[in-house]
Amino acid sequence: MSCFLSVNPVTGETTARYPLSTVQDVEHAMSQARNALDSWSNMPVVQRLERLKALKPLISLNLGMLQEALCAETGKTPQDALGADVLPLIDAISWLQSAAHRHLRDRNLDGQRNVRLICRPAGVAAVIGTWNFPFLTDGSAILWALAAGCTVVWKPSELATASALALSNLFHEAQLPVWLVPGDSSTSSAICDLYPDKVAFTGSVAGGRSVLARLATNGIPAVMELGGNDAMVVLRDADIRAAAKSAVWARVSNAGQTCVAPQRIFVAEQIESAFVHECSLYMSQLKRDRDYGPMRTSQLRSHLHEMVQAAVKAGASAVIGGECPGGSGFYYPPTLLSGCSLEMDIVRQDVFGPVLAVIGFSDEDQVVSCVNATEYGLAASIWSREPKRAQRIARRLKVGNISINRETQFLAANPGIPFGGTKSSGFGRSRGIKGLDEWVVWQPVTVNQKGTAGRHLMPYRPESADILSAIARWKCASNVLQRMRALQAIGNALRAWRSNPRTDPDGSPQLVNRIESPDSSQSKVQL
Repeated sequence: MSCFLSVNPVTGETTARYPLSTVQDVEHAMSQARNALDSWSNMPVVQRLERLKALKPLISLNLGMLQEALCAETGKTPQDALGADVLPLIDAISWLQSAAHRHLRDRNLDGQRNVRLICRPAGVAAVIGTWNFPFLTDGSAILWALAAGCTVVWKPSELATASALALSNLFHEAQLPVWLVPGDSSTSSAICDLYPDKVAFTGSVAGGRSVLARLATNGIPAVMELGGNDAMVVLRDADIRAAAKSAVWARVSNAGQTCVAPQRIFVAEQIESAFVHECSLYMSQLKRDRDYGPMRTSQLRSHLHEMVQAAVKAGASAVIGGECPGGSGFYYPPTLLSGCSLEMDIVRQDVFGPVLAVIGFSDEDQVVSCVNATEYGLAASIWSREPKRAQRIARRLKVGNISINRETQFLAANPGIPFGGTKSSGFGRSRGIKGLDEWVVWQPVTVNQKGTAGRHLMPYRPESADILSAIARWKCASNVLQRMRALQAIGNALRAWRSNPRTDPDGSPQLVNRIESPDSSQSKVQL
């Protein structure tokens, strides 16, 4: 049986071997999910949410086990494991309990008294997950899909298999329809080829495009959260100390392996040196294993160090850090680079790692242009004591999520806020009400209350086109005179119709059943 390895990033040692799910394993999981769909989707929303609620005491009882799995496998500090993965998972359940049942209900369509919107689940959901926040990202997709009435096949990242197994056991204990299929990219491909009804993918741009290419063949929709190259804009009137502390925390937590962490720090030239100084003071206090852990793989660390070295060679200054440490594990020190430029890979690429790249700017137009000069568009933060100015800049940034005087991580972890990117950073939304809409189909049902058939325009006659043309002119009328002329044209066309009767295919006279004057919302001409 094929296996894949789990390497502890703290020691660099192999700690586990996991069997690679076969095509037959994936087929079995998909079949189980498909068979369970009817009973789960037909369960009242309130009952489904009660099942989700049962996760909370299970999480509480197994808190130590979940934390240990995350820390041992991904290298997270206990604070990052609990604060950025476990607590957001609990908050997500609470939010769904309070909001999902109100949204996931049938309703009349506003302004359409004879149209009913039926809320149906999308079907079998495939969640292809990530390793940097397996509970937050994967867990959100799974919980929102379950709340909407979908069953789930979950393929976690091969770098977070132990964490996924720990959480999957709790799903099973809570009797939730979630089937785990551990594996690598070949497992993801097998899932995509077995016709899930919708896919949620979190990962790199390259990985997302590969998955999309397979899904496109079968016309399967997806929600994509891909890479980010997030910007932080610090205006000259910002609270420099608050902005600096937030930048360092956001970039160093989780060893900088966060899609929404600020990577490109654009600072007004008037305060650039003061900002760099504050960052260096704060960064110099951080300690390994207390404040930050290792990167997940040695390849990620090597790639990051190459970009740091290239930036320094191209003119950037390593104020703090920038040296790859020896010894065991995949640690990289918090690093502060000043004097960076847009041409450097450390600025252009989607970078994972605890490195801040500071770039000075002179005016508002320049910084907007610089922020938007990337293929990515996940998130950005703006720091200023003038809220109106910050909001003005926010409207010009081509990103999916923006925070003002707040780290974007808090936005990403808030279960009530729809989260997602633009451009190469993906599409669709997770969490919030918009996240629920990703997993349902709103089915409009029109109802003829009287149940009677009206007279229609077939077989077509020249007068039919005259009537419709007159109605079109009435709808386009911009003043009273035009409306009067259009109504007169409608009357003339109807009189022409009556004066030239024809028969229906059954031989009965074709008559005008009812004429209603057109209005701004709808018009009915039944003939």
